[in-house]
Amino acid sequence: MQRHDTAIAARPWIARRHSVRRGAQDLLRNERGVALVIALLVLVTLTVLGLGTFFNSSTDVQISGNQKGASQALYASEAGIADMIDALNSNATYTPPTPYTTSWAPSNITGTVNGFSYTAQVRHRADSTDCDGDGVANEVVRYDKSCFPGSPIPIGSANSYPVEVITATSTMGNYQNTTVVEVTKQKFTVAKTGALTARSNVSLLGNITVDGRTYDANDNLASTPCGNALPSVATVTGRSVSVGGSSTATPAPITNVADNVQPSNPCEALGLPSDCETSVLTPYVRSSADVQNPPMSGSIVWVQGDYGTNCLSGTGLLIVHRPGYDPRRCDPAMPAFYNATDCAANPPANLGNITGNCSFKGLVLADKIDKLAGTGTITGAVISFTDINVATLGAGNFKLHYSCAAIDQFVGGKVGYKLSWERQ
Repeated sequence: MQRHDTAIAARPWIARRHSVRRGAQDLLRNERGVALVIALLVLVTLTVLGLGTFFNSSTDVQISGNQKGASQALYASEAGIADMIDALNSNATYTPPTPYTTSWAPSNITGTVNGFSYTAQVRHRADSTDCDGDGVANEVVRYDKSCFPGSPIPIGSANSYPVEVITATSTMGNYQNTTVVEVTKQKFTVAKTGALTARSNVSLLGNITVDGRTYDANDNLASTPCGNALPSVATVTGRSVSVGGSSTATPAPITNVADNVQPSNPCEALGLPSDCETSVLTPYVRSSADVQNPPMSGSIVWVQGDYGTNCLSGTGLLIVHRPGYDPRRCDPAMPAFYNATDCAANPPANLGNITGNCSFKGLVLADKIDKLAGTGTITGAVISFTDINVATLGAGNFKLHYSCAAIDQFVGGKVGYKLSWERQ
């Protein structure tokens, strides 16, 4: 033992090595359990992160659910708005009485969609500040320049319709939405010069009756007409109108209408901007089957090709027109416009033969008409854009009765022009 100690004393580096070894062993003994602490810290950190992720996900799901419920509530109230607009256009109960009064209050409309219930009501907008300057407050506001400076309708015009305020509220559970829309009628300024307005020759045969006197919307001669009588048939200078057999044309046809007065496309016929086919009419493109199945009901249907059926029934505005067709480009007698290549690429859409015992009320616009025949009736007006090479024929016992009332009710008096929209 003495020799060992003497050896260590003689070699001090051995002593230092033993000292380091003992220090390391002591350190290891002192740090036992640190790994457990670290593991616990990591576990706690992961747990906190997991809980945070969970709560964030739950919040996102809840927010998404709230957004979905709010969106569905909005769509349901919009459905109520649409139902009320449809009622204003097709249900006599919701037709405002004239003269217009602020007391007008038809019954509400209720319904359900996607589990939401909705209630829609309509009232005239009342003028509490005398916006038209006539000294009378609390009267019905009309859509003209007096109360709507940007309106294209002159003050006091017969086309000045009241502003209707539609309020629709939808609810389901804790979700609710109220939408308020101001609407009025969009008036078409129909460029009609006769009960039958045409650019081509017209031949009336058989027992067909074309009457330009004013009929009401029920096809009765109007005791209080809404406008002046028109010629039975009106066509451009140089085109003929022949009346044969037992057919009648009252008042007498005219064949000297200036070419630039007669419409040559739907935009001109309806008094709309020249780009109306893309800016206004595009949503109404349908197939000819949609005119019959079911019949039109105060609607607008634009068939962009041949009509392809022999019966026309219902109410509204029927357009049979091929986009790009211009009768002047198909008329060799008009060399300034004539273009055989363009005419071949854009031929007229053909209304064809309208026959059978069918009744239609409103306005018919067509590139081309072969024949109005059978025992059918059109109460309103017909406008043909046919070029010089085609004649418009009428035969059988068909009746065409001019009715500005039917046009106003089913064509030019449709509610749906939105002036304002608000979500409350």
